[in-house]
Amino acid sequence: MLPEHGPPPHKHREQEGFYVVESEFEFHVGDNALRMPKGSFVNVPAMALQGWVNKSAGLGRLLAT
Repeated sequence: MLPEHGPPPHKHREQEGFYVVESEFEFHVGDNALRMPKGSFVNVPAMALQGWVNKSAGLGRLLAT
């Protein structure tokens, strides 16, 4: 993912998890903003408003579960 890019805020019916493989991301989960460096994992509950942005200068990669 390019720097300063990510999806718009959205919801899913299922729970999701994200592992930060490369770069640093800012996740928005509900009303919380979480800064997540490489190696971090974030769990997003079902129907929670979510979005994220690559906050590093280089390309970022996430693994979604």
